Amino acid sequence: MDLGLNGRTVLVTAGSGDGVGSATARAFAAEGARVAITYHTRPEAARAVARDIETLGGEALVLPYALGDLASVEAAVETVLDRWGSLDALVANATYGPVLAPGPFEEVPPAAWQPKMRSDIGGTYRTTQLAVAAMRKTGWGRIVYVSSTGWVSGRAGRTAYQPAMATTKAALHGLARSLAVELGRDGILVNVVSPGAIDGSRLRARLGDQAVKGLAEASATGRISRPEDVAAAIVFLCSTANQNITGIDLPVDGASR
Repeated sequence: MDLGLNGRTVLVTAGSGDGVGSATARAFAAEGARVAITYHTRPEAARAVARDIETLGGEALVLPYALGDLASVEAAVETVLDRWGSLDALVANATYGPVLAPGPFEEVPPAAWQPKMRSDIGGTYRTTQLAVAAMRKTGWGRIVYVSSTGWVSGRAGRTAYQPAMATTKAALHGLARSLAVELGRDGILVNVVSPGAIDGSRLRARLGDQAVKGLAEASATGRISRPEDVAAAIVFLCSTANQNITGIDLPVDGASR
């Protein structure tokens, strides 16, 4: 299937490392897209992904980007437009990184959780505004927010990070649905992809192999998703093959129970 992405310009936030962002960047490059990837603290990791893209024969652009710094957000999008003249697809994958200190929810001070709210919601909102302005000029665009199935199910634990994460992810769903209605007749489709657990070194280090095996056994497919599974869903939703899917939340979790 020709996904119609050859020569398209894509911005993938948080495209460094070995997770969903980098897998998505490589998947777009394999389709012939020009890919801008952002990093916050790991420029070398981002440059390694860019080298992979260039090895595939694609064009890559590496950009610093901090969700909590609107000047950084604006500079990143402006650089993409200066370099390539358009922005066809936005994959909003970045999230505020520091894990909040453990403790009962009611004892967490506002200063501990407000930066995540401000960054994840405000930074993503501003990135989207700039992307939409560029897409309206061409009458075509695709936006995918990377969320998590955890915002629906909730997660137990004595840490403020989980409710904060669920809150900011839920905000993306509301934003996506509203924008889908507002932008559909402008040729811009807006969706959410919600991974479940993602197999990889970080998950195994945090949970252990036995727990990861348990997650796989709880899935209808007998395994948990890899970054490439999520990337494939994102690329399809951002492609010309997607002509009328907008405003949805697509779980990529193997129908985990």
